[in-house]
Amino acid sequence: MTEYAMTVFVICIFTGALGLIAHGALRDAERLALGIITLYVIIAPITDAVKDFDADAFFDSISGGAADIESGYAETAEEALAEGIALAVAKEFSISRDNIRVRLRGFDFETMACEEIGIILSGSAALSDYKAVERYINKMEIGVCKVEIEIG
Repeated sequence: MTEYAMTVFVICIFTGALGLIAHGALRDAERLALGIITLYVIIAPITDAVKDFDADAFFDSISGGAADIESGYAETAEEALAEGIALAVAKEFSISRDNIRVRLRGFDFETMACEEIGIILSGSAALSDYKAVERYINKMEIGVCKVEIEIG
């Protein structure tokens, strides 16, 4: 691309200098010829690029889908869902976020749901009503929730 820009720049400088040198001697036909040569030099590489353009390859390169899962988005989304669940439980039951761990099993990137959500309550959170936590998460319908209590 920079070679193309340099070529266009040089041709414009050349035709401009030629026009200044022969200022009074150029007639309309010669000015038109210089303009046509300049336009040809500018447009010729563009038409070659348009001929070589492969629309299918272009749209395949920008499409999402399986590429998203392969490039790490699924792992990031899974971590974000687990963090969101932990924050929701902490806020709903007034539990410190540090006392909640969330593990997801069977995560599906497209539906943002999973087969099973494992929540481990530790520290002061172990005294919370674990059945209420399970009901709260199960109402979200993002997976079957099972809460475990960790003491010690």
